[in-house]
Amino acid sequence: MSRRIASLILALVLLAGQQPVRSQSKGSADGFDLVDKTGNIRKPSDVRDLYQLLGTYTVELSPKGEEMHVSYASPDAAQYHRKNGKFADGTVLVKEVFGTDHAPMTTGDAHWPRTPKYGSS
Repeated sequence: MSRRIASLILALVLLAGQQPVRSQSKGSADGFDLVDKTGNIRKPSDVRDLYQLLGTYTVELSPKGEEMHVSYASPDAAQYHRKNGKFADGTVLVKEVFGTDHAPMTTGDAHWPRTPKYGSS
């Protein structure tokens, strides 16, 4: 009897692992609704509220100064990537690019975003 139960549990585990790969669980994270009929892409309006911050870095553009790049991923995308080693179909990645200002502060040379260049609305 216990062998049957163990076999049933094993079969259920194996079948559960065979489920098709789905995109992120939140319907609003579908990237295909962000592209119009002519191929123009718009930034999601809720990117800073709902999307996960992936990272921020600065790029030196001597002699023009610096840019600050801020990257976001649609909800659950980072978790899916960590688990599967790739992004799911429909994942939305957003990168905002800002000009920067900087000044010496008590903690050292500080840099902060100024004007949006690309990816911001």
